[in-house]
Amino acid sequence: SITGVSIILLAVMGLGIKYGFSELKDEVFGHPTKELLEGKWIRSAYGDPAIVITTPIVLKRISNEQLEAMNTQSFAYGSMTSNFALILNTTQIPESAQASMSSDSEDGDDTEAKNIDLEQVNEMTLQRLTQEGATNLIVKQEEYSGNGLTGMKAFGSLNVENPLTSRTVVANYEIITFQQENSLQQIIVFYQQDDNYAEEIVKKVLDSAELKKTEE
Repeated sequence: SITGVSIILLAVMGLGIKYGFSELKDEVFGHPTKELLEGKWIRSAYGDPAIVITTPIVLKRISNEQLEAMNTQSFAYGSMTSNFALILNTTQIPESAQASMSSDSEDGDDTEAKNIDLEQVNEMTLQRLTQEGATNLIVKQEEYSGNGLTGMKAFGSLNVENPLTSRTVVANYEIITFQQENSLQQIIVFYQQDDNYAEEIVKKVLDSAELKKTEE
């Protein structure tokens, strides 16, 4: 029996050295984001104007009075404390908000859609995250360009307490905001630090995103 155990231990050590002990553990015991990454992905359209995107799981419609008051359609999977979370928001901008948040269009042509300050929109989104319990936010902003889309990205890390375990989770986040005529569309992702599978999911999700115009 001792010889048998020794052989098993040597085999495990050999596989661990060859493939990495972390990867071996994930193969044996499973990993939530690895299962998402390797599962069947679904391509769907969410909201109007639609965000067409490929995800490892179908997103659920979130509805509450605050979202309705903001004229926002929201679809989500997971939360800030999850191994991976994704939120899609589409917001119709009322004329009153456009006047306070936008810069004047060139030549004073009011018939053209005005440009919303997307960096300010991201800052407002970050404020909502702090209201929902996020702390110690590290924030960077830069212009986003990918898959033919252009917008503004806020990214960094944050701390949030898991309500079930009372332990603090350190998560990375990305908030990407686009303007399409008089509407805003957002892709928001959260994933735990040092999770390579989650990073692959985020890249695959973002690379698949397309924006559709308002339905006639």
